[in-house]
Amino acid sequence: GYYDKIVMLKQLGINVKPCLDTMLLHRLVASELPHTLGYCGSVYTEAPSWKTDRNGKKKAYGSETDWELHEYCAYDVAITAALIPPLWTEANRRNQSELIKTDHQLQSICADMHIVGMYADQQRRKEYEVKLLREVATRRDHIRTMSGYEKLNPASVHQLRELLYEDWKLDPPVEAKFLITATGDPSTSDHILRACLTLKTLTTEQREVLTNIRHYRKAQKLLGTYVTKLRPSTMEAWGGWDDDDSWMEREWREKYGVAKLGIVDPRTGRFHAGYNAHITTSGRLSSSKPINAQNFPSGLRSMVVAQKGNILVGADMDQLELRLAASRWKSQKYLEAFAEGLDPHSSVTAYAVFGELFEKAAQECGAGPFPWRTGTKFTGKAKTLRNLAKTVQYASQYAATVQTVHRVITQTET
Repeated sequence: GYYDKIVMLKQLGINVKPCLDTMLLHRLVASELPHTLGYCGSVYTEAPSWKTDRNGKKKAYGSETDWELHEYCAYDVAITAALIPPLWTEANRRNQSELIKTDHQLQSICADMHIVGMYADQQRRKEYEVKLLREVATRRDHIRTMSGYEKLNPASVHQLRELLYEDWKLDPPVEAKFLITATGDPSTSDHILRACLTLKTLTTEQREVLTNIRHYRKAQKLLGTYVTKLRPSTMEAWGGWDDDDSWMEREWREKYGVAKLGIVDPRTGRFHAGYNAHITTSGRLSSSKPINAQNFPSGLRSMVVAQKGNILVGADMDQLELRLAASRWKSQKYLEAFAEGLDPHSSVTAYAVFGELFEKAAQECGAGPFPWRTGTKFTGKAKTLRNLAKTVQYASQYAATVQTVHRVITQTET
């Protein structure tokens, strides 16, 4: 209903109807479980393990012969067909026939949004790129000066390990599982850097170096994840980390020497983000490759504009999942806030946590006294406090551990 539909429309010029997506069906039947074809096939069919070979190599990418690839594709088609009867029966047994229709309509909207894409203002993008590159260079020079290492590369985990653990001999106060990476090496993650900043034995210079490394990384991440990625596809994209990349994609590029290119179509000036209707359990949409269009930092959103002759249209169900949770758990304060048109994250959560401190911050930014209605704009300290309360509330709602909630709190920048 999404990828296959788009490919057939683009390459063959056909729009297959009716369309029935087994991932959407399985989400209705078992919302909390994986919806991949491999998982569903293992539960509802007697099919052998056909996705990988004996060494765990994915046949979709690493088939040794054409026959092996064709066999893999045939299994994919056959098992998808075999899944439809049991999933269809189960969904209807649960009286979800109307939801089947609604979910597919929503998925169709996702496909259409991907096809249409969004226009990127290249002039504005270049301005952000220059600004972030200057920040990267400035912070790198400052880090080298303060640390005394003239050739220190803040982006090198190997050099940072040497600096933190061998030269400075720091012992970050974190759980043992966070000290070591999946490859068995000492971690230099942001969690580790934040923990190091709590050490009272740090010198002023060390503290400044660690703080600047964090800001350096943030600028690099913004460059790689959003700014240079929105270059035209005729240009190389670079500048930092990209969370959308899997280890397999990185390995593939390194193996074949393939440069990472921008994602904007130079013919149209648009990029085409992915949208998913089958990921979340509540019906909320999510966004993914080649870019998460729902996660643009507020400071970079002006790169995406309406193309000449068009307008941008926004639609949002305010606090959808909090509304569901409040209804199911009969949370009186939240239900009253929704009924009265109040903003629950400020009038309930932030006010309950910070009290007069938040009310003072809200008044200072012009938001007014308690309570605050939905749509109230918060800036400065009030916005920081509201976002922190909101993040902690959702982390708790999703049953995050105490340790995870603590990390959420300590990640807050002031």
